[in-house]
Amino acid sequence: TTTMQNNAHTVEDGAAAFLFLTYGEVNNPHAWDEFFQGVPRGQYSILVHAKHHNEVKHPRFRKRCIEPVATKWGTTSLVRAHKRLLEKALENPNNQRFILVSDSCMPVVGLQTMLDRLKNTFVDGRTGRPLSAFDVHEWQQTDQRKNLLHFAREALAEARCDGTISRKAVEVLEWLVQSKAKGVTSHTQWCILNRRDARIIAEGGEELEAWLEAYDRMLTLERVRGAETLAPDELFVLSFLQWHRERSNRRYEFLTQARTTFGHCCLLFGGGGGGDTQHPHPLPSLHGEFIAQCNHHSSLFGRKFREGMDVFFWRLLWAARSNAERVEAANRAYRFYEFEEEQRSGQLVWRTPRHEEQILADWAAVEAERDRRRPPPAPRTAVAPAAGEVATGGEQGATVGGEGAAVAAAVGGQVSCHACRAEEEQHAASQAPTRSPSPERGGSPSVGKKPKAAGGGVSGKEKGVVRV
Repeated sequence: TTTMQNNAHTVEDGAAAFLFLTYGEVNNPHAWDEFFQGVPRGQYSILVHAKHHNEVKHPRFRKRCIEPVATKWGTTSLVRAHKRLLEKALENPNNQRFILVSDSCMPVVGLQTMLDRLKNTFVDGRTGRPLSAFDVHEWQQTDQRKNLLHFAREALAEARCDGTISRKAVEVLEWLVQSKAKGVTSHTQWCILNRRDARIIAEGGEELEAWLEAYDRMLTLERVRGAETLAPDELFVLSFLQWHRERSNRRYEFLTQARTTFGHCCLLFGGGGGGDTQHPHPLPSLHGEFIAQCNHHSSLFGRKFREGMDVFFWRLLWAARSNAERVEAANRAYRFYEFEEEQRSGQLVWRTPRHEEQILADWAAVEAERDRRRPPPAPRTAVAPAAGEVATGGEQGATVGGEGAAVAAAVGGQVSCHACRAEEEQHAASQAPTRSPSPERGGSPSVGKKPKAAGGGVSGKEKGVVRV
């Protein structure tokens, strides 16, 4: 294995396949749709494996859904879903890189910048060929291997007694015990594969099925939920590829320090961070500290982000030409998030004239974009009273029939209503930002809540097992 290195060597043109592994719709389909615009279609492709594919509504993603396999968090079914995506993506001979992303992932650089980095950085320095990239959990390897060795011994003993698993799966368990699980490497599941490694997973056949069977025996859902082991998809892909390389007597490398997707789990701000192993809390906004960490690690994506975020600030981030500009774009987004939260709570404070000017400009741009995306309101219709009845309207009541009926018919049955107009005007007024006193005017800034610290570790339930 090797660490990621910068060089000027480029490879032949090939598409990057974005493989979305989701529950349903991606969290921010409009932002993703804009991300893919402006770059020739031949430079990328999209496939979606959605657990609930009927929930995928955006046309860019709906027509690229594949037939899903049944999935469940914390099981090998997610490896099978990844494999299914790779099988379909390999049908396109132009695809050279295969990028797995989740529904809560978002790109933190523009698409052209991302493609340039893939072609110039994620490559073998000698041959210029694409390399598969993994974010390896170096600090977790010892405890993971210790626990896996314990689980493999248990599973092997059970298998020899009941004979309920295949001979090939037994061989995998024997190999794990003999090697003391040193061949297993933990990493985030959000990896990037080159075409060679994608084919090894997609065409793994009986050997890959034997590995999955062995993992099913060792890595039970109870152990994953109890934090006694990582989920199978965080222990499988690189481990299987390394094993395959060893068996085939071939020499090639992987990028193992490529934090291509940066997670916010260790950062607590703006309601983000925290949560449990299965459901970390999503980030409600971009944030300068988060983007600074993405810059530091040369990350291409960040996660987890909540749904329904404004495209305006993502556009600013992707258009940035330097790391400093990216951080400023993220801080600008977070200041706007704070503004909306303060406005909702009635504690809006203009900190400086510049702050007020910037926020109001951003507010106008965001609202204009939200208006464009809102579905048109259903026309208000009124049932016309029978001839001779009086249509209410205060002192302006009029008999419907004759000229009044003709006017109502001419507008398709819609009747002007003063009460409705007043309601709409009142709603529009409530959407405008309320000005609260600034510190210079005698007011005091609002005080945000301090995020809670994460809880401490808990000892493992099984003897000899370390909680990870």
